[in-house]
Amino acid sequence: MNKYLAMINAAILCLLPVSVLALPVTLVSQSDNWDYNFGNSLGSGGGNNTFATFTAGFTGASNGNGPFGNSSSGVPPVNIIWNANSALYLQTTVDLTGSVVDSAVLNLAVDNGSSVFVNGDKVFGASAGGFTSIWEYSQSIATTPFINGINTISVIANDYGGATYFDMELTAEVSPAPVTNVPEPSALALLGLGLVSFGLIRRRRS
Repeated sequence: MNKYLAMINAAILCLLPVSVLALPVTLVSQSDNWDYNFGNSLGSGGGNNTFATFTAGFTGASNGNGPFGNSSSGVPPVNIIWNANSALYLQTTVDLTGSVVDSAVLNLAVDNGSSVFVNGDKVFGASAGGFTSIWEYSQSIATTPFINGINTISVIANDYGGATYFDMELTAEVSPAPVTNVPEPSALALLGLGLVSFGLIRRRRS
């Protein structure tokens, strides 16, 4: 009978989801590639903007790698010139198919203010008076906007005079998405009973 119990245990273990530890990944790298567009300055409340503001200003007309800034930023090298007194609209995508984001950390340097969105949901906003250092902001953000699939990261960076600068890094801990076809406990119980019955029948015949 012991061998039949072993068969049952093995079958149940094969059907149970495997627990996998979360792995660290970089979703958006420092000096990463962005679609971007420039617009008029949004004033000193640049960190208070909504996704509608982003949509109105973004056209995706250009593409290039950060950081963005001007000669006054004092943080070389700058790959793309971003003129003072203007807003910078940026967007990129991240493929998280088959994954779940367990935690996420945003590192951001910006002069002057910025709003960050994940799939249209705002996860960060700040209206600092001036750029300080890399990274000026480093904090955890909500993971609920991330989905199992293609995720869109959108940013408004706003300047209202003098130096300009923008660069960003987004890191996360991700784990495999739950398997959706795992049998219910009742199905596992029926499987166990079936295997027990099969074992008893075999034993009686022998």
